[in-house]
Amino acid sequence: MKKIIAITFAGALTLAGCNSVTTPTPTTTAVVNIATQVEEATVAACKFLPAATTVATIISASPSVMTATQIAQLICSAVSKKAASRGASLPTLSLGGKRVVVEGKFVR
Repeated sequence: MKKIIAITFAGALTLAGCNSVTTPTPTTTAVVNIATQVEEATVAACKFLPAATTVATIISASPSVMTATQIAQLICSAVSKKAASRGASLPTLSLGGKRVVVEGKFVR
């Protein structure tokens, strides 16, 4: 009987290692939340929806911790209708010595 229980227990432990579902870490969840907040704040402030890659780059390049509203203000200051017109250079930000191209689109 002990042998059967031991084999069953060993099999259960073996299968437990097959679990491939990953649980988001608090850090991953926090970054997604702040990115969503930045997008919403930017659209509300200047009707511009920044690309997710732009938001992620700004968050990682920023020399200090900023709120979603502060990041949205930076993005809005970098974009304008003129920058979106044909032939204009892409708007950029300079953060911590890094040049960040602001990509996205104006929305209604």
